[in-house]
Amino acid sequence: MAGPTGCVVVGVDGGAGGVRALRLGARLARESGLPLIGVLAWTPTAAARSAFGGERLRACERTAMARLDRTCHQVLDEVASCDAKLIPFVARGRAGRVLLDVADAADDVLVLGSHRPEGRTARYCLAHARCSVVTVPRIPERAADRAAQQIAVKGAPAER
Repeated sequence: MAGPTGCVVVGVDGGAGGVRALRLGARLARESGLPLIGVLAWTPTAAARSAFGGERLRACERTAMARLDRTCHQVLDEVASCDAKLIPFVARGRAGRVLLDVADAADDVLVLGSHRPEGRTARYCLAHARCSVVTVPRIPERAADRAAQQIAVKGAPAER
């Protein structure tokens, strides 16, 4: 019997949406036995594209890798029971295209933290993906605060 095929690809941008997407992606990878790939796409600044931008481009890529590394460590430290091996991947280009270059098989799963449902990257991926796409909605701050308070209350020891 063949093992699972495909992979769980997660778009990570260093923001709260990317963190939520990576949490879900780690859980999906653990439950399915699929590899977990954290992807951060970046585009160079005007200064980095200048005639003398070679070193600047390398600095942009190092910054992107550091951002991905921080986010991955943060999430995997939180998800202590996660035994999914994370493969970090940083690529230069528009997020939607980079993500779909990685999640290019029908048995892959692409997980996105959506800042808003009509966001450019989510819209592009939903329109062009060959695989399943999961978008993790943005949680308004007040709702997130209430959820955190409820979790804290449920986890607190009962008073006597």
